[in-house]
Amino acid sequence: VLSADDAEAIRAWQVLVHGGLAPLAAHVLAGGGQLASAAPRLREALQSALEVNAVRNAVLRRAAVEASRALGTAGLTPLWAKGIWLAHAVYPQPALRTMSDIDLIVPEGSRADARRVLEQLGYVAEDAHQGGAAAWTDTMTAPAANPGDVTVQIDLHDSIRLSAAHAWPVARLWDG
Repeated sequence: VLSADDAEAIRAWQVLVHGGLAPLAAHVLAGGGQLASAAPRLREALQSALEVNAVRNAVLRRAAVEASRALGTAGLTPLWAKGIWLAHAVYPQPALRTMSDIDLIVPEGSRADARRVLEQLGYVAEDAHQGGAAAWTDTMTAPAANPGDVTVQIDLHDSIRLSAAHAWPVARLWDG
Protein backbone atom coordinates (compact mmCIF):
# COMPACT_ATOMS: atom_id res chain seq x y z
CA VAL A 1 0.00 0.00 0.00
CA LEU A 2 1.21 3.51 -0.76
CA SER A 3 3.23 5.32 1.86
CA ALA A 4 2.39 8.98 2.53
CA ASP A 5 6.04 10.07 2.47
CA ASP A 6 6.91 8.23 -0.73
CA ALA A 7 7.36 10.36 -3.90
CA GLU A 8 5.76 7.55 -5.90
CA ALA A 9 2.77 7.63 -3.54
CA ILE A 10 2.37 11.35 -4.11
CA ARG A 11 2.38 10.86 -7.89
CA ALA A 12 -0.10 7.99 -7.55
CA TRP A 13 -2.36 10.17 -5.39
CA GLN A 14 -2.30 12.91 -8.03
CA VAL A 15 -3.34 10.40 -10.69
CA LEU A 16 -6.14 9.07 -8.49
CA VAL A 17 -7.48 12.54 -7.73
CA HIS A 18 -7.13 14.08 -11.19
CA GLY A 19 -8.43 10.91 -12.86
CA GLY A 20 -11.47 10.77 -10.58
CA LEU A 21 -10.39 7.39 -9.26
CA ALA A 22 -9.91 8.10 -5.53
CA PRO A 23 -13.40 6.87 -4.49
CA LEU A 24 -12.96 3.67 -6.49
CA ALA A 25 -9.45 3.16 -5.07
CA ALA A 26 -10.84 3.54 -1.53
CA HIS A 27 -13.48 0.91 -2.27
CA VAL A 28 -11.03 -1.56 -3.84
CA LEU A 29 -8.45 -1.15 -1.07
CA ALA A 30 -11.11 -1.49 1.64
CA GLY A 31 -12.52 -4.60 -0.03
CA GLY A 32 -9.07 -6.16 -0.11
CA GLY A 33 -8.38 -5.26 3.51
CA GLN A 34 -5.52 -2.97 2.49
CA LEU A 35 -7.08 0.39 3.32
CA ALA A 36 -6.72 -0.21 7.05
CA SER A 37 -2.95 -0.66 6.67
CA ALA A 38 -2.46 2.46 4.52
CA ALA A 39 -0.69 5.48 5.99
CA PRO A 40 -3.25 7.35 8.14
CA ARG A 41 -3.29 10.52 6.01
CA LEU A 42 -3.71 8.51 2.82
CA ARG A 43 -6.43 6.33 4.36
CA GLU A 44 -8.32 9.39 5.59
CA ALA A 45 -7.98 11.14 2.24
CA LEU A 46 -9.30 8.11 0.33
CA GLN A 47 -12.20 7.62 2.75
CA SER A 48 -13.00 11.32 2.55
CA ALA A 49 -12.95 11.22 -1.27
CA LEU A 50 -15.46 8.38 -1.21
CA GLU A 51 -17.73 10.11 1.32
CA VAL A 52 -17.65 13.48 -0.48
CA ASN A 53 -18.35 11.80 -3.81
CA ALA A 54 -21.29 9.90 -2.29
CA VAL A 55 -22.87 13.20 -1.21
CA ARG A 56 -22.16 14.88 -4.56
CA ASN A 57 -23.60 11.96 -6.51
CA ALA A 58 -26.71 11.92 -4.32
CA VAL A 59 -27.27 15.60 -5.14
CA LEU A 60 -26.72 14.93 -8.86
CA ARG A 61 -29.07 11.94 -8.78
CA ARG A 62 -31.78 13.98 -7.08
CA ALA A 63 -31.38 16.68 -9.74
CA ALA A 64 -31.47 14.08 -12.54
CA VAL A 65 -34.67 12.58 -11.15
CA GLU A 66 -36.27 16.02 -10.74
CA ALA A 67 -35.28 17.06 -14.27
CA SER A 68 -36.42 13.72 -15.72
CA ARG A 69 -39.82 14.01 -14.04
CA ALA A 70 -40.32 17.56 -15.28
CA LEU A 71 -39.25 16.63 -18.80
CA GLY A 72 -41.50 13.55 -18.72
CA THR A 73 -44.45 15.67 -17.61
CA ALA A 74 -43.78 17.90 -20.61
CA GLY A 75 -43.92 14.85 -22.90
CA LEU A 76 -40.14 14.57 -23.34
CA THR A 77 -38.74 11.28 -22.13
CA PRO A 78 -35.07 11.83 -21.27
CA LEU A 79 -32.48 9.09 -21.08
CA TRP A 80 -29.63 9.21 -18.61
CA ALA A 81 -26.22 8.97 -20.27
CA LYS A 82 -22.55 8.78 -19.45
CA GLY A 83 -21.63 9.22 -15.78
CA ILE A 84 -25.10 9.36 -14.24
CA TRP A 85 -26.16 6.21 -16.09
CA LEU A 86 -22.88 4.38 -15.43
CA ALA A 87 -22.96 5.25 -11.72
CA HIS A 88 -26.38 3.67 -11.27
CA ALA A 89 -26.30 0.86 -13.83
CA VAL A 90 -22.73 -0.42 -13.84
CA TYR A 91 -20.91 0.48 -10.62
CA PRO A 92 -21.65 -1.53 -7.45
CA GLN A 93 -22.19 1.79 -5.62
CA PRO A 94 -22.96 5.12 -7.33
CA ALA A 95 -20.38 6.87 -5.12
CA LEU A 96 -17.57 5.01 -6.89
CA ARG A 97 -18.14 6.89 -10.17
CA THR A 98 -17.05 10.52 -10.19
CA MET A 99 -19.12 12.94 -12.25
CA SER A 100 -18.96 16.62 -12.95
CA ASP A 101 -22.40 16.97 -14.52
CA ILE A 102 -25.53 15.16 -15.66
CA ASP A 103 -25.94 14.15 -19.28
CA LEU A 104 -29.51 13.75 -20.52
CA ILE A 105 -30.47 12.69 -24.03
CA VAL A 106 -33.79 14.04 -25.28
CA PRO A 107 -35.57 13.16 -28.52
CA GLU A 108 -34.06 14.75 -31.61
CA GLY A 109 -35.42 18.21 -32.25
CA SER A 110 -36.76 18.65 -28.69
CA ARG A 111 -33.72 20.26 -27.07
CA ALA A 112 -35.22 23.78 -27.13
CA ASP A 113 -38.37 22.49 -25.40
CA ALA A 114 -36.24 20.61 -22.87
CA ARG A 115 -34.21 23.75 -22.22
CA ARG A 116 -37.42 25.69 -21.44
CA VAL A 117 -38.54 22.98 -19.00
CA LEU A 118 -35.21 23.15 -17.17
CA GLU A 119 -35.37 26.95 -17.11
CA GLN A 120 -38.71 26.62 -15.27
CA LEU A 121 -36.82 24.56 -12.66
CA GLY A 122 -34.31 27.41 -12.22
CA TYR A 123 -31.57 26.28 -14.58
CA VAL A 124 -29.75 28.90 -16.62
CA ALA A 125 -28.39 28.27 -20.12
CA GLU A 126 -24.61 28.60 -20.38
CA ASP A 127 -22.84 30.15 -23.33
CA ALA A 128 -22.47 27.87 -26.34
CA HIS A 129 -19.71 25.28 -26.21
CA GLN A 130 -16.46 25.82 -28.04
CA GLY A 131 -15.66 23.76 -31.11
CA GLY A 132 -19.16 23.38 -32.47
CA ALA A 133 -20.61 21.22 -29.68
CA ALA A 134 -23.44 23.74 -29.35
CA ALA A 135 -24.93 22.12 -32.42
CA TRP A 136 -25.88 19.10 -30.29
CA THR A 137 -25.55 20.12 -26.63
CA ASP A 138 -27.03 22.75 -24.33
CA THR A 139 -25.41 23.21 -20.93
CA MET A 140 -27.82 24.24 -18.18
CA THR A 141 -26.67 25.20 -14.68
CA ALA A 142 -28.67 25.47 -11.47
CA PRO A 143 -26.85 28.03 -9.35
CA ALA A 144 -26.05 26.89 -5.82
CA ALA A 145 -28.57 28.22 -3.30
CA ASN A 146 -25.96 28.63 -0.57
CA PRO A 147 -22.17 29.01 -0.51
CA GLY A 148 -20.64 25.54 -0.49
CA ASP A 149 -23.66 23.87 -2.09
CA VAL A 150 -23.13 21.62 -5.08
CA THR A 151 -23.68 23.42 -8.37
CA VAL A 152 -25.64 21.18 -10.72
CA GLN A 153 -24.94 21.25 -14.43
CA ILE A 154 -27.03 19.36 -16.97
CA ASP A 155 -25.88 18.79 -20.53
CA LEU A 156 -28.86 18.28 -22.84
CA HIS A 157 -28.12 16.24 -25.94
CA ASP A 158 -30.48 15.50 -28.81
CA SER A 159 -27.91 13.60 -30.82
CA ILE A 160 -24.85 11.51 -30.13
CA ARG A 161 -21.89 12.69 -32.13
CA LEU A 162 -19.21 10.22 -33.11
CA SER A 163 -17.43 13.13 -34.79
CA ALA A 164 -18.38 16.58 -36.03
CA ALA A 165 -19.67 15.00 -39.25
CA HIS A 166 -21.25 11.79 -37.92
CA ALA A 167 -24.22 11.55 -35.59
CA TRP A 168 -25.80 8.38 -34.26
CA PRO A 169 -29.61 8.48 -34.62
CA VAL A 170 -30.90 8.82 -31.05
CA ALA A 171 -34.46 7.91 -32.08
CA ARG A 172 -33.29 4.29 -31.89
CA LEU A 173 -32.85 4.70 -28.14
CA TRP A 174 -36.61 4.98 -27.63
CA ASP A 175 -37.48 2.11 -30.02
CA GLY A 176 -38.46 -1.11 -28.27
